[in-house]
Order: sequence, then C-alpha cells, then structure tokens
Amino acid sequence: MPKLLIRSGPISTLALAVAIGLTPLIASAAVHTSRHDGPVLPAEASRPTLADALRSVVVIGPGDPQAGPASGSGSGFVFTDEGHVMTNAHVVGSAATVSVTFIDGRRFQAAVVGVDPRTDIAVVRLPADAEAVPLTLAGPDQVHLPGAQVYALGNPLGYAFSVTSGVISGEGRTYDVITPVDFLQHDAALNPGSSGGPLVDIDGLVLGVNTATPAETIFDIGIGLAIPGGLASQVGGRLIAEGSIVRGALGLRVSHADRMVAAALGAGDVEGALIDSVEPGGASAQAGLRAGDLLLAIDHQAIAYPRDVMARTMSHGPGHRVTVDFVRSGRPGSAIVTLERDSPTLVGRVGLVAAGGAHDGGDLGLRVGPEEGRPGAVVTDVVMGSRAQNYGLAPGDRVVAVNGMMVASPEEVRAWIGGASGSLVVLRVERPGVGLRHVSIPRTPADSVSRRPGLASEQQSPLL
Repeated sequence: MPKLLIRSGPISTLALAVAIGLTPLIASAAVHTSRHDGPVLPAEASRPTLADALRSVVVIGPGDPQAGPASGSGSGFVFTDEGHVMTNAHVVGSAATVSVTFIDGRRFQAAVVGVDPRTDIAVVRLPADAEAVPLTLAGPDQVHLPGAQVYALGNPLGYAFSVTSGVISGEGRTYDVITPVDFLQHDAALNPGSSGGPLVDIDGLVLGVNTATPAETIFDIGIGLAIPGGLASQVGGRLIAEGSIVRGALGLRVSHADRMVAAALGAGDVEGALIDSVEPGGASAQAGLRAGDLLLAIDHQAIAYPRDVMARTMSHGPGHRVTVDFVRSGRPGSAIVTLERDSPTLVGRVGLVAAGGAHDGGDLGLRVGPEEGRPGAVVTDVVMGSRAQNYGLAPGDRVVAVNGMMVASPEEVRAWIGGASGSLVVLRVERPGVGLRHVSIPRTPADSVSRRPGLASEQQSPLL
C-alpha cells in the first residue's frame, strides 16, 4: 500500500497551528490565563478556526485496485453528517472505492457514491464508524467580494493538510470553451494534488471546491479556480439522492464562431456556436439541424461558446424540448429539439492541472515520433495533466533510452514503456539547450502517490 506523505498520530491544535503559521487564528479557541490582576476571560470559544477545518479535510488516493483506477492523489472534505466527502470527478476517476486519510492519521476505504463529469464534482462515503465533523458549503446566493481573504486547504504535491492563503479575485470565470461552470477565481496557491480541497473563509465556510489552474499552466501562477459552493452543494445533494445526474444533450459538436466568422457566414455582427458535426439519428439531426449551421440562441438565450450550449441544456433532462435559433446560408431559422441523454465520455477533463497524475493511460500521457537522421524518438505531445507532464517531460525532448536500454525508434520507446515493470519508467532525454538528463515517471497513478514531483534527488546538478 503506498505510503502517503502525512503525519500519523494525534496532533494538537497548537502544534498544528505553529507548524502552518496559524497561531493567531487559534487564539479564539483557547482559554487564556494571565498573571496580572483581574478576572481571566476566555476568548470566543464558539468561533471555528482553520485548524478545526483541517480536521474535516482528507487526502484521497487509490483504493481497491480491483475496483477501478482512481486518477491520482487529491483532496476532499466531509460535508454531511452522514460522512459524505466531496472531491473532484477527475480525482476519483473510474474507481468504485478510494482511500481517505484524515489529519490524525485515520485511514478508511470510502465507496464512490457518484460523479458528475460536467461539473467535475464527485461524492464518496465514509464507513459508518468513521467519525468526522462536516464543513458547511456556502449557499447559492453567497456574494464573493473581490479582495476578501480566503484559504485553500488540501494536499498539493503530496504536502498533506497544507494551507495557502489569498483573496477572491473574481467570479464567473471560465476554464475553457467547453466546461459549463462559472468558476470562482482566487490567488491562494494551488498545485497538483490540490484538486477537490475546500476554499474557505476565516470561519471555515466552504466558498468553493478547488479544481484547476488555467489550462495553459500546471503549477500555481496566482490564478486558482474553484467550483462555487452553491453549485457544488446542489450537485453533491443530487449525487447522494440519485447516484448520478442524467442530463439532456443536443447530440452535436460545435466550435466558437467570433464576429468575423459569423460575418463570413452571413450572420451579421454577432457571435455564435458553429456546428461542426451532427450525430446521425440524434436529437439535432431529427430536428433538422446540420453541420455548418451557426447557433445563435437556445430558448432565446444568446450563445457563443460550446460551454454556453452545454450550460443552456445541462439543467434539463432527456425529453425536454428547447428552441434553437440559427443561421444557415445567411438566412435565419429556428428548430425545436427534443433533448437526448447526455453521455459524457471524459470524466473531469477540467482540473487535470491540479489533480496530481490524473491521466490513466498506460503510455504515461506522451506521444513520440521519429526525428529524421537521428536514433531515438522525439516527444511530439504531452497530455495536459498527465504523469509525463507532471514529472517534467516536455514536447521537443528526444528520448534516447528507457530504463537504461538504448532505443532507436518511436516503436521501441513505446514497446519499452508498455513492457516496463516496477514502479518507475526512467527516460534518458536530450533537451534542446539543456543536454542529456533523466526524467523518472511513476508507471501508474498509484505509484505517483508515494513519489511526488520535484524530488530533490531528481534535480539536475550544475556541471561538476
């Protein structure tokens, strides 16, 4: 069983606070004594502290290997009296069970109750004998004032039960053109392993579920994205009650059409979503929509990006009818679409940058191709959030050996990686402008739990 980077055994509130620099924050939970004259007055004992909140935070890792793979080591928090833990769908992956570890060293196997790929929320349930105090999620009407102090609690890079601080930067942020969630932006540091942890205020109220940094990055750059507490609470409640959330879908693929594209299609000075393809026999095909149609609105609400299309339909179930306004060959049109069942094929692609080894593929998440006139293979692509990326491989690296064996072609690289045994794949790579170096990548997501990125032993020395 992989060893998690946690401290086992009881930890006092004071010791914990000193360790993470929160000593002033626990003053309200302590009873102070004084040597000077006058009565000794207790501080406000009722106000919760961040040290209290950390007791409800958990490290989530792989559970029973026979029950499907968890995506990597992440974070979560207890949010109901019945022992339900909230995290991200991309942390849980396709697992049926995960391991859950508390700050006092208690570790349990928790059953996955349900996942919602579209919002990247997952719920797991602790066994009945696991005592835990739930955190409270903010309501849907919670106002997030820019500049308000917040704290991110979680397991970044294997540093379990860490606290980082920052402020609210904004609301209604997007992750990409696909994900239909209006994220809360903050600048409390997030790194791989932070996914699923709570974003709280000074009283421990959960304002959001930390999920991602921008898609262009992997480590913290001062922009963190969290699923708002109101949405997380709503989705979590439905997962507990229903086990899954069945949503409606149009049965098509679209891309963003800016004003220049729209003008070229004869739609005028607007933005829209251009239909790339329509599923044969699907809901949109039956309603008469075609590839090349420019979608402008659904139920009279304007759309521009693919995420807008999903946002307009995901609150409805299969069989619900929506009105779609579009332009075809420069002429406006309208169609009534009866939604089909949404069947997302990717679980939680959002947030991979904060997951800590979320890519499950046996190829580690890298693509290689030949380099003319030279042996080995060149890395042509590294999957966002994959173990290859998390552990330092980059496009342009030339792989010359795998686990000490020289390789002459992309086929040999793939064969050696696929046939590797043990917990690590050690690649000798030549990096432009750097020279030869070694990159060690855990072979499975479970292996990455006990070997976090950035180990001192893997830092390259200067010329000696």
